[in-house]
Amino acid sequence: MARRSSRPIGFQFPADPPAVPAAERRPLAVGSAATAPARHLAKEGDACPTCGRELTAAERLGPWRKTHAFAGEDARPSPMGPHAPLPEADHASSRALRRAGQRSAAALAPAAASAPAPAAAPAPAPRPTRPRGRAAAAASPAEAPTLDLDSWQGPAGVRARSPRPAPAGELAAIVAGLAAEPGREGCLVHSERLPAREARFADPESPLPESLRAALAADGIGQLWLHQARALDAARRGENLVVVTGTASGKTLCYNLPVFETLLADPQATALYLFPTKALAQDQLKTAQRLAESLPELGRLRLGTYDGDTSTHTRRRLRAEGRLVLSNPDMFHGGILPGHTRWARFFMNLRFVVLDEIHSYRGIFGSNVAALMRRLRRVCRHYGSDPVFIMSSATIGNPRDLAAALVGAPVTLIDEDGSPRGPKQFYFWNPPPLESATGERRSANGEAKELLVRLVRRGHQVICFSRTRVSSELIYRYCRDALLREAPHLAARIRAYRGGYLPEERREIERQLFSGELMAVSSTNALELGIDIGSLDAAILVGLPPTVASTWQQAGRAGRGEAESCAILVGHNDPIDQYLMRHPEFFFRQNPEQAVADHGNPFILLPHLRCAAFELPLTPADEDLFGPLAPGVMEILEQRGELRRAGDQVFHAGT
Repeated sequence: MARRSSRPIGFQFPADPPAVPAAERRPLAVGSAATAPARHLAKEGDACPTCGRELTAAERLGPWRKTHAFAGEDARPSPMGPHAPLPEADHASSRALRRAGQRSAAALAPAAASAPAPAAAPAPAPRPTRPRGRAAAAASPAEAPTLDLDSWQGPAGVRARSPRPAPAGELAAIVAGLAAEPGREGCLVHSERLPAREARFADPESPLPESLRAALAADGIGQLWLHQARALDAARRGENLVVVTGTASGKTLCYNLPVFETLLADPQATALYLFPTKALAQDQLKTAQRLAESLPELGRLRLGTYDGDTSTHTRRRLRAEGRLVLSNPDMFHGGILPGHTRWARFFMNLRFVVLDEIHSYRGIFGSNVAALMRRLRRVCRHYGSDPVFIMSSATIGNPRDLAAALVGAPVTLIDEDGSPRGPKQFYFWNPPPLESATGERRSANGEAKELLVRLVRRGHQVICFSRTRVSSELIYRYCRDALLREAPHLAARIRAYRGGYLPEERREIERQLFSGELMAVSSTNALELGIDIGSLDAAILVGLPPTVASTWQQAGRAGRGEAESCAILVGHNDPIDQYLMRHPEFFFRQNPEQAVADHGNPFILLPHLRCAAFELPLTPADEDLFGPLAPGVMEILEQRGELRRAGDQVFHAGT
């Protein structure tokens, strides 16, 4: 389908004036004031600093400047033409740089770096070096470069450039600039700086297999972070464990390393990954496939997702040959455990069960998952296996207690985060009051739109979280309309994301956000969980999320590696949000809430015991799994005619 034009209807570039003779052309020095955003138009007669050609009227309006002022800073022509953007580095190289916490502009243009400079091009003015790492954090806002990185819409098949890391102080300058506008003087009510954290590395007690080390090195991982090494050691000892570290701290590697090490050592071993959503399972499948492809010793490893979108052919293949199966609790409850006899090979060799994002398993949902895990352990015991449970979670108040409640066994806690973290500024933004005596304030959606548009126009990648689907769609439309007026070429690089979209649409949005093709996404909490969406510069939270843990999870979606980032909480005009706007210190003193899951709830236990009896006859030994209330609940089911007793075994009445 043809791309819709991003220019407003009726928009036309002005006609080109008569050409200026070559002798009178004034070449622009790259990085000079002529390329600064404050002077958004080049003058008539200005020449391109790369090729020396006089700029047309269309190019003088601004879209050419990203190509030459940023990508062409070495005054070397692109292999795709003098006025085309430089190609981005290949996906593997970009991923390796992200893993190492580095984002080098030089890696974004490998082809251009080797091309010779044209003889006719004048020597460009030297471009100031951008401070990096701790030096960048110490730089003042006045020293930060102010390049305008409005995106260039390339030809079909050319991937857009990923946004650059934010120079020190630039994000703060954008927020402060909006807060200084007339009518918004009191909007920025609080600013909390979260300091950077250096990486802490560690070696496991025994080295990884050579092939696995080589695969990690090819992905840019030369050494494990502290929590990754400790998780590997605990899994090798056969301990159930839960890893509790920040967003983008490499928790995926905490379970992939022991699992793939075991799959390499034992050709019959199997593993089960359970995720709270299908989207997260699909995202992690890509990571597992990349790692499997880099390990030729595994041969043709059978792995895949088993959920409602899986075809009948793929389901049969996974049952017969699957060694790594990714699913979700709902499908595992209704599609795998009831037919466990067809999965006998898989359960007999099951070595690991991975539960990701367990902080979402709370309340009724968590209680059902806890009962489901006891049914899983019971089936595994029937087939003679005793898998190790590896869990991961965002920061909550009681991770060890929650993990133990979910699996019904002791759990080792690993909560020393060894990953690096760049500095983050957390802003509280209260919309300005309306001119009325009611105390009403402007819409939080409108303020979020202003912040998002400012950040996107300065070349920053942003995610905006809303409480409802309607709000996420409204903010998306507000931003798109504003960009159509102010920067038409950016209007197509913002999307909405929420539940209800087709899986193909969601996967495409995630891919575009990861690659940098999208500059912003207006989302519900559907992107709060650990889907890999790349490196973002800013997160805007429209209204306080329901929990402190969820707030930190959403804010943590911005900032990966050591790059500077920011989070902005925009308050709604409701009592809780307004209280925090007046007392922001209250939020930063709060510990994350505790997550509770009670598998012994009789209303939860009753249907699960009925399911367990359908899977295998219940025996007195099952009381240690289901708790002291299990015998009484079984008697109720017997009285209702749903179970029948034969000796010391209790059978499902339909079997």
